Amino acid sequence: MPSYTLWNTEVELTLPSLPSKEVLAEMDEHASDPNHGYFPTHYGKLHYRQYLPQGEVKAVCIWQHGIGAHSGNACKLGENDFTNIGLLARRFKAAGYALYAPDMLGHGFSEGKRFYIPNGNYSVNR
Repeated sequence: MPSYTLWNTEVELTLPSLPSKEVLAEMDEHASDPNHGYFPTHYGKLHYRQYLPQGEVKAVCIWQHGIGAHSGNACKLGENDFTNIGLLARRFKAAGYALYAPDMLGHGFSEGKRFYIPNGNYSVNR
């Protein structure tokens, strides 16, 4: 499995290649310039994007991407007009909220089998 160094962390990703530094910079600009990090799990390193507001943090929120996606999905529509995490991160930061957006294992820049979804008996408490 290919090994890459991303954001000062060595990771093993089953990607055919990584985006260029220019493309990574553009992705970050569209996604409101996040901080990046990794933390270990039993199944590999999990990548996350961190968005912090200026000043005091009112609350911390977690945003979860959908199936086949990643935490950096954002498009620039116009001068200051963005979609997905780019819009969400900008609005949360402006309102004083910290936002964390992980790439689930096997998605984005996280380790793990690509697009793997474990089979399990899951329930939601309501």
